[in-house]
Amino acid sequence: MKTIGLLGGMSWESTREYYRILNEEIRNICGSTHSARCLLYSFDFHEIEALQNAGDWQKLTDMLVNQALNLKKAGADFIVICTNTMHLMAETIERETGLFLLHIADVTGEKIRSTGMRRVALLATAFTMEMPFYKKRLTERYGIEVLVPEEEERQVIHRIIYDELVQASLGQAGPVVIKIAHPNVPQHPMGKCFIQFKNLVEERSKGKFRVDIYDSSKFGNFDSVVQGLQYGILQMGSASTPNLSPFSDSFLIYDLPFLFPDYASTDLITDGPIGMEAAEALKSSGIIGLGYIEIGFRNIWNNKKTIQSLEDAKGLKIRSTPSKAHIATLKALGMNPTPISWGEVYTALQQKTVDGIDIDLNLAWYNNFPEVNNNLTIVNSLYSPHLVMMSKKFLDSLSGDDQKMLLDTFQEVKLYERKLIREGEEEILAKLKEKGVNVTVLSREERARWARETASVYEQFEDRIGKELIEKVRKTISQQN
Repeated sequence: MKTIGLLGGMSWESTREYYRILNEEIRNICGSTHSARCLLYSFDFHEIEALQNAGDWQKLTDMLVNQALNLKKAGADFIVICTNTMHLMAETIERETGLFLLHIADVTGEKIRSTGMRRVALLATAFTMEMPFYKKRLTERYGIEVLVPEEEERQVIHRIIYDELVQASLGQAGPVVIKIAHPNVPQHPMGKCFIQFKNLVEERSKGKFRVDIYDSSKFGNFDSVVQGLQYGILQMGSASTPNLSPFSDSFLIYDLPFLFPDYASTDLITDGPIGMEAAEALKSSGIIGLGYIEIGFRNIWNNKKTIQSLEDAKGLKIRSTPSKAHIATLKALGMNPTPISWGEVYTALQQKTVDGIDIDLNLAWYNNFPEVNNNLTIVNSLYSPHLVMMSKKFLDSLSGDDQKMLLDTFQEVKLYERKLIREGEEEILAKLKEKGVNVTVLSREERARWARETASVYEQFEDRIGKELIEKVRKTISQQN
């Protein structure tokens, strides 16, 4: 009897079925007490799912190839992948191991052809329905036409597979899963905020809800988060306001430099009618804006010199976001803005591709930017909030009591996150000085000079944002002061 190498755990519910059927068939064929000779490697599906959502198929391929090679060393004669989706890398596994891999599409194709059918519908994960590895094999090898549902229906099927079948919740009670996606590391105040939300929700619901957190953009980019919320694959997520401008130009108000003098003024706008009216714009797209947490105020870091005045900053090559307003602000201040993707920023600073970066204290600290920038100027030029969002489909599916518990808990952790950001800034400044970083705070008069230099940014964007909205924000802040 040959030994079967099983790649399982993706999820264990499907692996269980493979194992059961294999042993039942061996017993039917061989009789008596025979069972299948199997070697099984079972992955942690939480890691697999995160990489799938992030689109990191190369890392997934490397993981499966590595374990298939281990199964070969242990004595496996051929390989079986105990899931549909991961057949995406079947040919690579077969090539790298030199072992025969029993491809699920071949078994399926032979069975379909034996019935005389020539056209079938494929219902599977969105990955399997949308990628060609399964459909193409059925068509090219077996002459079968494969039909897949429309996009919205594909997402519903995908959600059922991941949130019900994978969770083994059909026909039995189990926790309601709340998936949360955000872009920051767990130790950042934003990461701590969602960990606190998880702890409070699971405690207050007495196990009715389970919260899974996808930090560090593991769920994918902004578009992936929005689509996940719209189709109910994701229950909660956060996004920076520039990314939300396609829903409402009002979100661009936070891109205007030197608009907010302090955190009291930012709270006044984000928590008031102006901020929440912008959040309301997402509702028609199936997303509920719950409220704003924050990154903080942007400051200038650089590896060249101390900046005490506008003249000191001129000519510096500073990493910017792709935001047109951010680029325009740095240009107006005489700097040379250079957009660089977030994942490449540290290397660019380390290799001196750019002279510095315009970023807040917490984000710089938790991403080790002080290691490659020894000069910091406190400018507080741009305020960076994040809107926390919830899937409308998900919220509408809950009872009134559960809705209230979740919304109240978010409001609680929202304030907790802001407190961590603001108190953390004082602690970080003290640590930076201990490390020998040159910290300069612009004088009130000098900051006013910088603000006057950016008047052109307002002129450039006021038509899109709305002059009336800009004046409304200014008036609201001035009345508070």
